[in-house]
Amino acid sequence: RYGGGPAIQRKAIKSSWRGVVVEVRPLMLKVVKSSDMSNPVSAQFSKATTVGEFLDIMCKKMNLDEEKVRVWDFHQGSKLKHLDDPSKRLDEAQIIDGQSVLLEEQNEDGSWPDSSDRGGFSGRSYGPTQTREPTAPGITGIVNLGNTCFMNSSLQCLSN
Repeated sequence: RYGGGPAIQRKAIKSSWRGVVVEVRPLMLKVVKSSDMSNPVSAQFSKATTVGEFLDIMCKKMNLDEEKVRVWDFHQGSKLKHLDDPSKRLDEAQIIDGQSVLLEEQNEDGSWPDSSDRGGFSGRSYGPTQTREPTAPGITGIVNLGNTCFMNSSLQCLSN
């Protein structure tokens, strides 16, 4: 007789496009504190966790005052989007597995850091970084921007 292993707890979450589903794989996020950007903290959250719940949990874990912290979608050293709606779920805020999230701390004078302040991280520009002579067709690929690798490979197959 097989008794099975320990129970694995999984959440049933309401998906906006598939109804109720069992969340097999929660989000693993890299949480960066603005005062210590070189030491991100890994944390696991359900896609159904709200921004407010995320903020509450991480502020307790990182010893921060929730009233003096803002949450940002943080990509390659840049603040992309201020997550200011505490009732919005992480999946609705387009937070994905493996992503970095910034906890921006208020300055001592009560002001917020400037949006251009990266706190030591270098931002990445998606514009052209250098100018080169064009190459012959079929020799170079297409630059990927975000999740475009599948589309780019399809276009390359069609063009050759």
